[in-house]
Amino acid sequence: MNRILLFAGTTEGRILAEYLNTLKIATHACVATEYGEHLLLNLEYVETTSTRLTADDMIHLINQESFSAVIDATHPYATVVSANIQSACQVTNAPYYRVLRESSELLTKDSHMVFVKSIDEAVNYLQETSGNIFVTTGSKELHKYTKLSDFENRIYARTLSSPQVVKECYELGIQGKHLICMQGPFSTELNYAMLTHCNAKYLVTKESGLLGGFAEKIEAAKQARITCIIIGRPQDVKGYTLEEMKDILYSTIATSSTETSFSSLI
Repeated sequence: MNRILLFAGTTEGRILAEYLNTLKIATHACVATEYGEHLLLNLEYVETTSTRLTADDMIHLINQESFSAVIDATHPYATVVSANIQSACQVTNAPYYRVLRESSELLTKDSHMVFVKSIDEAVNYLQETSGNIFVTTGSKELHKYTKLSDFENRIYARTLSSPQVVKECYELGIQGKHLICMQGPFSTELNYAMLTHCNAKYLVTKESGLLGGFAEKIEAAKQARITCIIIGRPQDVKGYTLEEMKDILYSTIATSSTETSFSSLI
């Protein structure tokens, strides 16, 4: 029987884990947080771990378990993790599939949108501004916003609610009413309420796509008449959409013989 290694931690990853479970395909799902692990509980054919793996750890795991294929459903901006997964698959000769999040159709230039290539570039832009900033780019690079003068008063950060994230934010000086810990994605109405409650003049977001709540954030910012600073995705990434990946799993894994091999995409 085929066995799949799934790197999840996104909505796409959760959907694929549930889909593999319905196909009764034994799956080892790797997620980055205990919260992500909790979301995948009670799936009969899916075992889940939340240990962060290095490239060497991935190589050891793939060699040890002899997976039929590796599916990379990590976040579009998790470039380091994705590169490690690709490297591990190359070393072990394991078939690799990258799941791509579909882009939003809202990226036409608008007077309330500012497009940048990185958080560093967003911070540089914000250094020349005044007013409160609603940050939704995650906790990993939140420290970069501390370069802003008076960041303790200007920054309102929305992050996951894990104890470790809260601890790290407090250590940075982002705390109290300036720290909003919730699991998304969020509706337009809730985004709007948060933006107006914080009296935000700027929203910083990644282009997280259709399943990442991007459209709702953009619409809320438009209604609140604030400026969106949008961090673009890494370019030239090849892969499959969620629906394409599900089709591949169904046709290649569920209905093929064990002699049929995966094609590799790296």
